[in-house]
Parts: sequence; structure tokens; C-alpha cells
Amino acid sequence: MNDPAAHSPSPGGKKNERLGRSQRLIHSADFEKIFSGGQRYGGRYLTLWVWKGPDAALRLGVVASRKVGGAVQRNRAKRMMREIWRRNRFRFHALVDVVLSARSDALVAGYRAVEAELIRLAERAGLGLMKEGR
Repeated sequence: MNDPAAHSPSPGGKKNERLGRSQRLIHSADFEKIFSGGQRYGGRYLTLWVWKGPDAALRLGVVASRKVGGAVQRNRAKRMMREIWRRNRFRFHALVDVVLSARSDALVAGYRAVEAELIRLAERAGLGLMKEGR
């Protein structure tokens, strides 16, 4: 159930890159389903969990454990991962649900390193990557 407005141009002519409610995993049951039955792809800065199922719709969930740091560091890591996903999701075309789990080195590494790792892990997971110049 992809949101058709997600990739349609906004009145200013730019792509709508918002991450609406229909594009996010919200319920704990969805997270449990992915953690118990999904595929895991680990990297240095994050772990990518992918669940392929009948109701999968390229939705995103983001988590960060206390190993990442205090509440401020965890929220900063989650915001960074959401932003990286939001800016790159047009590349992904598989009907899957995804959970990104931050690792403790994510904040130290910075935006570009985490972005490169997400793209590399998405390629390994077979998320149907397209080039950036779409």
C-alpha cells in the first residue's frame, strides 16, 4: 500500500519526500513480526531488518537501544536514520517492510558514512536500487 503522493510532485515542482504515517511502522506487533521473521543485514553503523510478506509496503521503522547512548543520542541517531531513508527511499522498489536499528558508532561516523552503509546494505538485501539521477 504505497502512498501515491509520496513521489508525486508538490505544487513547487519538487518531489514530495515526506515520510507519512502510511509509510512508517508504528505498532509494536509490526516490529515483533519483522524481528522474529525478517532477514537481518548487519553493518558497522546500523542493522537493516527486512520483512517480505503479503502486507509489506516499503514502510520504515527505526529503533536505537540504550547501547547507542542516552535519550538524546538515541533520538539523534533515529532522526539521522529517518532522514537518510527519507532522502533515499525513491531508490528502493521492493515491497518490503524495513526496520533500521542504530549501532553505537552511528553518531560518531556521521551522515555520509551511515548513508553509504544503508545503500550498501539495501543492495545486499535486494531492495531494487535505482541510480540517484532518476
